[in-house]
Amino acid sequence: MGFASGQMILVTGLVLIGLACSGDGGEGDTSSEGTPRGVTTTTPTTPPPEASAASPDDVVPYVEELLGRYDAAVDEIVADPAVVADRDSELVEEFLSLFEPGSAFADESLEGWAAQGDTGVALQPLAAGTPVNVTKLVGPLVRVSDDEVSFEQCAIQSYVKYDDDEEVTRVERALLAGEGTAVRADGQWVLSELSTPPGMFGCLDER
Repeated sequence: MGFASGQMILVTGLVLIGLACSGDGGEGDTSSEGTPRGVTTTTPTTPPPEASAASPDDVVPYVEELLGRYDAAVDEIVADPAVVADRDSELVEEFLSLFEPGSAFADESLEGWAAQGDTGVALQPLAAGTPVNVTKLVGPLVRVSDDEVSFEQCAIQSYVKYDDDEEVTRVERALLAGEGTAVRADGQWVLSELSTPPGMFGCLDER
């Protein structure tokens, strides 16, 4: 289907560092706290912990947001898979930010897309402004622990496949049933894995 690892964003922080200057007054003078006059310092803050899975329903909004951001990143990547060759790019960092650190699934997905880029394969929307991939939750989340949930998901895929800029096939509303897990790392929910077992076509809640 053109998606790596079975189916087949951006967090930035600005920290203003004030450098204290020694001197006997004037423009370089500092306050008693060591902050230059007229300079506002910004202290990095840690986001508050997100809800635990003690009540799985409380975690649904976090997982739905992650899946939406995942779809947006995937749509951008599959349109030009060669972009993942630069692992320091904003798009790759965006994609990796959705997963727990060191996620094998995320790494394997990027490797698969890089291989597609090497062979000239790309997926484009069937129509302008329509998504290539939409991932929906199917049924309730299942609590594994306070910091982990599992779930069933459905990937809805519609695209035109190109090989070296030549159209080779069109797929309209393919339904791929799969599973997923999410974990709470450092108080924030991230994806662990999304998978679609071979031959799992069709989703119960989609037509």
